[in-house]
Amino acid sequence: MYPSPQDLQDLIDHTSPIDNRPVVMCEYAHSMGNSTGNMKKYWDVIYKNDRALGGYIWDWIDQGIVKTDENGVEFLAYGGDFGDKPNSGSFCINGVIASDRTPKPAMYECKKVNQPVEISEINAQKGEFKILNRHHAINLSKYELSWNITENGVVIKQGTIDQLTTAPFKTSALKISYKKPKLKAASAYYFNIEGKLKSNELWAKKGYIVFNEQFKLNYTVKEATTVKSASALNIIDKENVITVENKNVKLQIDKGSGYITSYISKGTSLIASPLKLNFWRAETENDEAYRKATKKQNELDWMHAGDQFKAEQVAVVKNENGKAIIDVLGTIEKPKTEVNLQYTILGNGQVKVSYTAKINDRAPNVPRIGMQFDIPNTFQNVTYLGKGPQPNYADRNYGAHVGLYSGNVNSMNYQYVYPEEYGNRTEISWFKLENPKGKSVLVSGEDKLNFSVIPYSTQNLQEAKHTNELVNRDVFTVNIDLNQTGVGGDDTWSPGAEPHDEYLIKPGTYQYQFYLLPSDLKTTIKNPKSIKF
Repeated sequence: MYPSPQDLQDLIDHTSPIDNRPVVMCEYAHSMGNSTGNMKKYWDVIYKNDRALGGYIWDWIDQGIVKTDENGVEFLAYGGDFGDKPNSGSFCINGVIASDRTPKPAMYECKKVNQPVEISEINAQKGEFKILNRHHAINLSKYELSWNITENGVVIKQGTIDQLTTAPFKTSALKISYKKPKLKAASAYYFNIEGKLKSNELWAKKGYIVFNEQFKLNYTVKEATTVKSASALNIIDKENVITVENKNVKLQIDKGSGYITSYISKGTSLIASPLKLNFWRAETENDEAYRKATKKQNELDWMHAGDQFKAEQVAVVKNENGKAIIDVLGTIEKPKTEVNLQYTILGNGQVKVSYTAKINDRAPNVPRIGMQFDIPNTFQNVTYLGKGPQPNYADRNYGAHVGLYSGNVNSMNYQYVYPEEYGNRTEISWFKLENPKGKSVLVSGEDKLNFSVIPYSTQNLQEAKHTNELVNRDVFTVNIDLNQTGVGGDDTWSPGAEPHDEYLIKPGTYQYQFYLLPSDLKTTIKNPKSIKF
């Protein structure tokens, strides 16, 4: 029960010389809370070995019961909420679908790794692929293949293939002819393929997507040109604060914390709390489990590390030609970390944040590397270019494809019964938060980011045990991350709950850069990746 992917492979290897019986995992992939990482790794082993038949995810559906608190607020209850002793707490909340049959984000990962057809790339730029039929008894004639090419998430070419005849357990060549798109600077291109039902089935309607694949088209495109601003900036350097301002922008940096504490663009305040360092995520149930099992409670030192950052030097290093640069050097005492933050402000109100953190070798592993701020909750409309549409993490993003997605902060994420970290997206080029008046702030990464926008504070998620304990505020919390550790989930009670080694964030030096780009109805930014300074 509950082997790791490597344990499964080792079992097959060690017994193969004398045993050819099938191998089935009677329980695996413990899907408790924000979990079910490593599914692709498991199925890479299963597909590789004829003896491996698969396994039984624990489990299919949550067994939560609706309960109403003293304030009339409904929530899903679990073990211990009915005066029952002894109990197993939230160990009845570990399905890939919720008690009300809502699919959790993990469901989409499971669907992808188990899809009955696999398409692999020979040369996507030439439209050359291979298609493998994993069905046991039917060919692929029941599917229609549709394809498209996207430019920065927008479809620019598309087509269909009606005739698929690949026999069971056979591989066929797949050729899709198309003309190379006209390439634009600082743009990304992807080739997407979907297999859809041609007719209704007992279990799904015509047009249902049974399998899909995505391939990055690695064209050589021109880089973004450097942006300049002719609007001069006025800098007021006082004892405790540096103010950078003109008619477009007013930005303040606290000299004690080293953080941007106010950012106003054309009269609209874009942050409701300081833009601060953040190394913590509200613990998942897997996090709690492995820290207890491995005695890694020192990782809790990261919880308030961003608040303990001390700026030792804050200095204006440049102010000319519509560009100001402020440099911040400082330290976190525990866990010992040296940090350099550099803010570049243009006269048009755009800001670049450059981040370097040197984490001491003796420090514990880090839940996330990033920055966090609050924004007024009127900025509830979200658009992003990255992996989605469902939330995804480093070890659970195989079933998420790069695309242009939009949603509302209050409804775009699945909320777990046991409050914990949730709502992350990976491989983000940029994301935008917009209010009903068309005012927005767009965050664009120099390289790929992780991001999330959550109605609740990280501390509230950390402390709450049920959803009725979560407190709605007049702000949302925004996380702009270089990286976040995986969710793990081989089990939820032993060292096996910890994310696999390649999905951990270990002590070292981490650097990233991102841009804060205000806009409104008059200043729409067509391609955020074209902005660089």
